Order: sequence, then C-alpha cells, then structure tokens
Amino acid sequence: MIIDEVFRTSRDSRSASELGHHDGCRHVVVIGSLSKVYGLPGLRLGWVVAEAERLSRLRTLQQYFSLTLGSFTAQLGGVVLRDPERFSRADLIQANREMLVERIAATSGRMAISPPLGGTTVCLSIADGGPENDLFERLLDSGVLLAPGVRCFDTGHLTCWFRLGYGGASDDLDRGLSRIDQVIAR
Repeated sequence: MIIDEVFRTSRDSRSASELGHHDGCRHVVVIGSLSKVYGLPGLRLGWVVAEAERLSRLRTLQQYFSLTLGSFTAQLGGVVLRDPERFSRADLIQANREMLVERIAATSGRMAISPPLGGTTVCLSIADGGPENDLFERLLDSGVLLAPGVRCFDTGHLTCWFRLGYGGASDDLDRGLSRIDQVIAR
C-alpha cells in the first residue's frame, strides 16, 4: 500500500509516516514532500518511510529514474527535516487557503475553484472572462501572472481557467485576487 502525504496539512494528528514506522506496517510505503507540506516550492525533496529492505530497493530504482539532486539541495533538505517547524509555512498556507476560498465564494460565480484540501496551487475557472489569451494579457497588464490552463496544460477544456499559486505573502494574494476580480468586472 502506498500512502501519499504530499498534501497532509494537519500537524496535530498522527501521520501515516508515524503509523507505518511505529506500528510495524511491513507493506506500507509512505511518501511526502517538502514543497507541498512545508510550502517550500522549488525544493524537489521528499521522504519515503518503509521497511529497510524495501527502502534499499527503492533507492536503487531512484538512482535510475530520478533527477540527481545537487549536494546543496540535499544538504538544505537535511537542515529542513531536522527542524521542520522552524521552516514550516503551514499556518500561512492555511490562512491563504481560507482567504482564497472566501474571496472566490464572494464573486457571485465570476470565478470558481474546487476548494483545496492541501498544497499551494489551485485551478481557477473564470466565467465570461473572454478568450483565455486575451484575459491572460489583461491580467498580466494589471500585474497578475497566472499560468493559462488551456494554453499551457492543453487539457481539452473549453472553459477559461488558470493555475493560481497561493503559497506567498497573504497581502500579495489579497491584492492579486482584487486585481483579478477588477479585470473580470471590466
């Protein structure tokens, strides 16, 4: 069984990593990520909890299938994992997530999201914003950079949507959401 903790947000409950490690769950493999759990984008580091023999086999496979980390990145990851609370941005991300959900709900259907349970990005659908490329340019002119969904991710959706990151400063997110709403209202 594989348990993916990449979007785990609760620090109060026992994580699957703790259960797999301490309760002798031989066939459980738990994976996690610093970029999602701790809001440290760009740090492509994570962890695996499993029994020793399985870890050894995974390490061999990892050497063949993964990009090699630079020594600086690996050392930085070690520092973060030794004192994760010092580096955690979980409270900021949770506050931003709550702000995002409230602000989108207040737009009376001009914008929509699937309320995120974790992570630091969300797909933002925009109703009646016009063609995606035009809206992208108007948003960019207003100082907001969002990754266009249809243009960049080629999902086949006809709806205009963008990838919005909410892992930064709360004031910036608040300003950005206001600008998006103003651009759509025009």
